[in-house]
Amino acid sequence: MTPMAADVSTYRCSRAPGLRIVGLAMLPYAVLWLVAGLLGFPGWAVWLLVLDAVVIGGLGLRLLVFPPKVLTLTGTGFRIHGVRGNTRPAADWTVVDGVTTTQVAGMPTVVIALTDGGTSILPLTLLGAQSMAAQREIHERLNSAYGYRRLDTVADPPA
Repeated sequence: MTPMAADVSTYRCSRAPGLRIVGLAMLPYAVLWLVAGLLGFPGWAVWLLVLDAVVIGGLGLRLLVFPPKVLTLTGTGFRIHGVRGNTRPAADWTVVDGVTTTQVAGMPTVVIALTDGGTSILPLTLLGAQSMAAQREIHERLNSAYGYRRLDTVADPPA
């Protein structure tokens, strides 16, 4: 069964990890340019460094403009994209045993335990400011799949 477009929520990677990756990738090029200038590398070697830096910068810009998907939620289940360590990156809500937020490798992480013993993990640092909304929606969709609903608050209890 294919979920309807209105029933699908997609959470994308925060821009902060992308900026970190691009910054770390550009650092060796800065050092190489300094060495090339001091040692007098030939022109073709300097142009090769420039070309590599432009390609990495372009890929970094692509990551910043179009961040990759991290989490897709539907009425029937979820899918975690591109996160290593998941025994099951996708599952239906009916096979979810429990959802907890814990520290994994020093990072806050949502751990989704499945009835078959598998787990799905989602590091919340990937979502940035959207992490609270994602956690809330995971719990709401899980409750909805099991038929749970919020009780209306009563101002005065019945006598």
